[in-house]
Amino acid sequence: QAYPDQVQSADDIDIVKTANAIAAFEASAFRTNNSPFDRQMRGETGAMNEAALRGMNLFDVKGCSGCHSGTMQTDNRFHAIAIPQLGPGKGDNSEGYTDGREDFGRERVTEDSNDRFKFRTPSLRNIELTAPYGHTGAYATLEAMVRHYINPQNALMNYDRTQVILPSRSDLDEKDFVVLDDVVRLQAIAGAARRNGRLRPQDMTANEIEDLLAFLHALTDPDSVDLNDRVPASVPSGLNIQD
Repeated sequence: QAYPDQVQSADDIDIVKTANAIAAFEASAFRTNNSPFDRQMRGETGAMNEAALRGMNLFDVKGCSGCHSGTMQTDNRFHAIAIPQLGPGKGDNSEGYTDGREDFGRERVTEDSNDRFKFRTPSLRNIELTAPYGHTGAYATLEAMVRHYINPQNALMNYDRTQVILPSRSDLDEKDFVVLDDVVRLQAIAGAARRNGRLRPQDMTANEIEDLLAFLHALTDPDSVDLNDRVPASVPSGLNIQD
């Protein structure tokens, strides 16, 4: 359907047509622009409840919108925010280490040490549906991720390891928290966030946290909660969809 005049048989399909057709499908099928937040911004009074509206104001006051900006709530830039490093890592080694348990983030691309431990700001669209949070999946809940910002350094140094679920393998389990067991490495992660200006504590009351969460939940498009209607009834190959 994307190329009615150019694709008459399988021989007419090339990689460019394939990529464009998939992109067209994704842009249509997975568009998330009907959240309460979107409807409120389009002038639908009452689309967001009072708690979400208060949370939206806090989102600006607390500086969250500085990075989570624009239509997709991301500046698409890279920042160090002291997220706990755990799991297998990416093969990077801090000075004096050779176990490869770290992930240097943006530095892996730029080769600039000033970019160490910086990771791209994620979009907040449908954020309540995309747990776990942080580039390592360190936080199991959205509330835990929000609470990280109250005091990032304290959250890093006192990370609750029980919340993370990692694949188990007897010879690797003891290595999952190697970085978190090393105060020197923790200080390096905290230092990167400090240089990036991301270690400024944000005092938040319990009520403010609840309001911020209400706002973040208001970024969920209801159509994204259940995607079963995206499954086609059939495909041209005739293969069984359920397989």
